[in-house]
Amino acid sequence: MSTALPTAVTHRVVLQAANASAVTFAAAAGRSLVKSARAAGYELTTGCLQGRCAICRARLMSGTVVDLRRPSPYAIGNAAERID
Repeated sequence: MSTALPTAVTHRVVLQAANASAVTFAAAAGRSLVKSARAAGYELTTGCLQGRCAICRARLMSGTVVDLRRPSPYAIGNAAERID
């Protein structure tokens, strides 16, 4: 009898650029999109890797987002809501 190890939960991520090109990769639950993209061979433009500077900001087209970390007490406002 074979005992299978439980499979980690993964999510299908599609990053769509403004010019309509897209890449698809799997992201493990509890791992950031930046780290998941890097593990899949895609390098995203980032700054702080903390979600504070909003360089890696994207628009959610479907699904939900779960914050993996508490917001920094030094952040001004919500980076996800910035439109600069």
